[in-house]
Amino acid sequence: MSLIDVVFHIKENSAADITIVGRPSWVTLTENFRDNFNDAEVIVPARCWFDPENEEGKIFNDRYADLFGGTPVKSFPNFAVSGFDIANYFIDTTVNNGGDYNKTAYNTSKGLQTDFNLKRVSNWGGFVNPVVYLLRFRPSGYVDKITL
Repeated sequence: MSLIDVVFHIKENSAADITIVGRPSWVTLTENFRDNFNDAEVIVPARCWFDPENEEGKIFNDRYADLFGGTPVKSFPNFAVSGFDIANYFIDTTVNNGGDYNKTAYNTSKGLQTDFNLKRVSNWGGFVNPVVYLLRFRPSGYVDKITL
């Protein structure tokens, strides 16, 4: 009996409410286990989530294919998607903020899959992007991307 089967059994036969919290590497398993994730309402923490089905994902794929001749490889960590996102974000914001990252920089680039909210760690430190997601798979087939 798989973990998903155990969760279904407990949900059906008791009053317990169980939530499976996966590992970030599970984002690579979504194509193979999407139905199970949806049915069990699995939650996965992630730094980057690529949804090729939404409008932004389609724009992203088109831009990526123009440069590299195909769609990004699904991997963990998701180097192709996050690297292309980071490059597009910094190229676009460098133009818009004149290279001064102390100015507020917003996501203006179409097709970005990652939210950027750069924060300075200290006066002497560099910037970090503290944005993290919880991906909540739902029985309807949708994935909620909850920003923390």
